[in-house]
Amino acid sequence: MPAPVLTLQSADPDGSDRPLLTLDQSRVIDGYWSTPGVIPDGISMSVQIYASGATPGILQPGERIRVPVYYIGLQQPWDFSDNSIEFEVRVHSAGDTTPIDWAGIQASLKPEWMAADAWAAVVANLQANVGPTYGDYVRMLSDNATYLARLGEAVRDVGDLYGFEVQQAVGLSPVQTLAAATDAAVPGPGLALTFGRSFGNTITDRYQVGPFGRGWSAAWQTRLTVDADGGVVVRDSADAQRRFQADTAATYTGTAGNAYRFYTLATDNVGLTQPAASAVIVSTQIPPTVPPPNTPPQLSPFGNQTIAQDDSTGPLAVTVADSETSAGSLVLTATSSNPSLVPTAGIVIGGSGASRTLTITPPAGQFGTAVISLTLHDGDGATASESFVLTVTQAVPANTPPHISDVPDQTIAQDGTTGPLAFTVSDAEAAANLLQVDATSTSSLVASLIVSGSGADRTILVTPVAGQSGTAVIVLTVRDPQGLTATDTFTLTVNPASSPPVTPPVTPPVTPPVTSPITPPVVTPVVPPVTPPVTPPVTPPVTPPSPPVPVPTLVGYRQFAVGSGGAGSVTLYNPDDTPRFTLDPFPGFDGGIRTATADFNGDGIADVIVGTGPGRATRVAIYDGVTQALMFSVDPFEASFVGGVYVAAGDVTGDGVPELIISPDEGGGPRVRVFNGRGFGQTADFFGIDDPAFRGGARVAVGDVSGDGVGDLIVSAGFGGGPRMAIFDGTSLADGAYTRRVTPDFFAFESTLRNGAYVTVGDLDGDGKAELIAGGGPSGGPRVTAFSGADLLSGKQTPVVNFFAGDPNNRGGVRMAVKNVDADGQADLIVGSGVGAGSRVTIYSGHNLSNGDYDPLSSFDFQTGFSGGVFVG
Repeated sequence: MPAPVLTLQSADPDGSDRPLLTLDQSRVIDGYWSTPGVIPDGISMSVQIYASGATPGILQPGERIRVPVYYIGLQQPWDFSDNSIEFEVRVHSAGDTTPIDWAGIQASLKPEWMAADAWAAVVANLQANVGPTYGDYVRMLSDNATYLARLGEAVRDVGDLYGFEVQQAVGLSPVQTLAAATDAAVPGPGLALTFGRSFGNTITDRYQVGPFGRGWSAAWQTRLTVDADGGVVVRDSADAQRRFQADTAATYTGTAGNAYRFYTLATDNVGLTQPAASAVIVSTQIPPTVPPPNTPPQLSPFGNQTIAQDDSTGPLAVTVADSETSAGSLVLTATSSNPSLVPTAGIVIGGSGASRTLTITPPAGQFGTAVISLTLHDGDGATASESFVLTVTQAVPANTPPHISDVPDQTIAQDGTTGPLAFTVSDAEAAANLLQVDATSTSSLVASLIVSGSGADRTILVTPVAGQSGTAVIVLTVRDPQGLTATDTFTLTVNPASSPPVTPPVTPPVTPPVTSPITPPVVTPVVPPVTPPVTPPVTPPVTPPSPPVPVPTLVGYRQFAVGSGGAGSVTLYNPDDTPRFTLDPFPGFDGGIRTATADFNGDGIADVIVGTGPGRATRVAIYDGVTQALMFSVDPFEASFVGGVYVAAGDVTGDGVPELIISPDEGGGPRVRVFNGRGFGQTADFFGIDDPAFRGGARVAVGDVSGDGVGDLIVSAGFGGGPRMAIFDGTSLADGAYTRRVTPDFFAFESTLRNGAYVTVGDLDGDGKAELIAGGGPSGGPRVTAFSGADLLSGKQTPVVNFFAGDPNNRGGVRMAVKNVDADGQADLIVGSGVGAGSRVTIYSGHNLSNGDYDPLSSFDFQTGFSGGVFVG
């Protein structure tokens, strides 16, 4: 509802009766009428000026103005030069609490013609009725009246009195002009506006707005109109159609919802009643007869709810309220967007008054989501709504072990194979393709175990060691995603080859001897002997001893493999960098291939080990380095883990056959699994870093650091960990774990780094003890540092090689492997580029490196144009 508008009205000589001063919610001072608008910074009023010699302008926040107000005397009714005082108004910002300077007002604003005590009484009256800060009231001081009106005052309900105080002269009793709005006895819609005048609290006269009648002059005819924005407009001019007058007989009926202004008549000091020279006109809006607007009810908000299958929400508290309707009369309803999950019968609304409850019970066995919408209705058609999502989670059944079908015992001939033996796997809770199957053998009789197939249908192919016979127990283990297992065993019998039949010797027949006639001997003459020449003895040639055969745990194998950091291919290379063959072990996979090489079948050529990078369930496989046949495969970790693996190989049992080593990449723990090279049964499964909660994975390598002829197992932390190195003695295997370290754990690089490190092992300097070689991890530079194996045994970390194997500014790390490419009995270093450094493979001589020569023997690009790096092994 608009705030009251205070207007100072002055008679003008030309009869136009324009307002001298108007305070409303406009902004622009244009000389006569205000332009609608809102003053910035919370200003709630403006001033418009019409006075002789005045200059229009715009008030700013905090600015004060003084406007002349003229008193019209009897002898000079239109004289603007006599008896003037000042009107003060301060335009202020919202929240301004500057106190009013009452002493300054009394000292500076007293009219010269007014006695000091009379002026003091006027100021005291103002101080008693005005609020404590500027802006609470607008004050107008004149010689014959003091007018007060509060800005922003709300219009009261129909029937209440409201108005303003008029003090006609100092020392006289105040006259209060009142306006009462009522709709009594008014024909049709609308309101009659009635004004009363009282002395004290007694109404002595009653005035009503009536039709035009005789008054003081035509100049005081009045019309009442309404602003476009709902405010009040007063125009006093000769063409007005209505006026205010003291007429108890006539009544003017206002239009409901309109607003009107009025002015008062004042009596001067000599008793002549006429329009006051400075009359205050207060506008207010007449309340309409329509009922007050109905406000919507209030409904407490709801958060989303989650319950288990076959459960209930329980009573949820709901608070309701309404400004016009009692809480007990409000009606609360609820609906569901998913009747199958939450039918109408499953929604129960309880409680009373302002406190209600909501209970939701889905049918048994149902799960899913539904939007529950609450609507609160009052008695007059207004509503309030709230909604929330109810989630019913599916009950997780208790996990049961998987099932594996029986494979019968097998008997084959020596140097034969079982062929693919079919079996099935299943699980009550997990899909068959999520089940992991491993195969192990209790005997070294078995050369390879290959598990194939997918889903429920699997096969196993068993190949014994050539030329061997005997029996072996094969154990098949199926594991579900939660770790429960089931096993099946069968016995493999390998019969020896049959020997050829022995042919008995032939006995010759017995023939009686034949007697020949006796012939007399012939006498030969004696010849003197001939003396042979003297021949010096011949010294047999001395055969030099054969050079020692290099041990792979010290120098690696001669062949090496390279796997792409992206596309799923791997290539086995000869020592001279020529490729032997290329495989695509995981068709359609492009997450990179991790590689290693080792001679598992003893044919003198290293076999290829491949492991998946991140992006799929993990898989490791071994392919024959000559025939490319699959020798073994395993899914080393649970099917839900897709972070990739690292692989290594080396003889950690001392039996001359390498073992397969597998560790998870980023996202897995520092877990290490070791599979025996004879049959690929698992021999160890443990945490290589003493932090089971670490989830950066681990990287592994095998080499004889201690020089005892048995490979040692090296484990380095993966991404997110420091460049920590742990070296486990290969002879310390007990209960599935390696229990003794060759040297205490140490950091290969700065301990503050958190990208782990790549690692390999090999005897670079030929002293019989393998060096530990560390490379920068992902986001690190291509830094390579080799630590003396001999010094590590005494607890010292002595770098014997330290250089950048590539652009020092690259931050993809560096991948490494040790191989005996030049057959000189010292390990050589193979380096693969990291991410962002291309696909370069570089080979360094171990002999040269140990002597400070970092020039490579050779290098080549594995995939021209590819920048995702390569893995070497």
